[in-house]
Amino acid sequence: ITLHTDTNVLRTETGELSGYLLTLHDQGEMRDYMRREAVQLAEVTEAREKFEIQARQLTDAMELVENQQEQLVEAQKLAALGSMVAGIAHELNTPVGVGLTAATHILPKAEMLQEQLRTNSLSKQLLLSFIEDSAEGLRLIETNLSRASELIRTFKRVSTNETSVQTETV
Repeated sequence: ITLHTDTNVLRTETGELSGYLLTLHDQGEMRDYMRREAVQLAEVTEAREKFEIQARQLTDAMELVENQQEQLVEAQKLAALGSMVAGIAHELNTPVGVGLTAATHILPKAEMLQEQLRTNSLSKQLLLSFIEDSAEGLRLIETNLSRASELIRTFKRVSTNETSVQTETV
């Protein structure tokens, strides 16, 4: 055991000597106490460092999740847009297809009529039949092109409304 002594002089309020205070300290105990405190400090420091690492890992994971959420939202938007475009294409295909079919039906008849006219073999019956077929085909073309045009206008209107709603939301 290593002892350390401290001596203090004790005086009264008037300054007269009233005694001595002798204090003995066991330095071994003090060293043990200091060692225990140093170990505790090291443990606390290590725990703090682990906590900071975990906090950084959590922050990184949170950023990754947020980025993935943004990418998922964008993918969903693109999928919805693709689906909408496919629907519009399907809706437009019908009137355009009918108009194209009517035009391809009339064109060979017009070429045949032109050939018969050139060779002076055109009959009144053939001309009347061509006029009826052409009128019917042109009505189909006009009706279906009008329908396609209305679908395009509706799409533009919906697109404009969606854009303004998104702008207002932002």
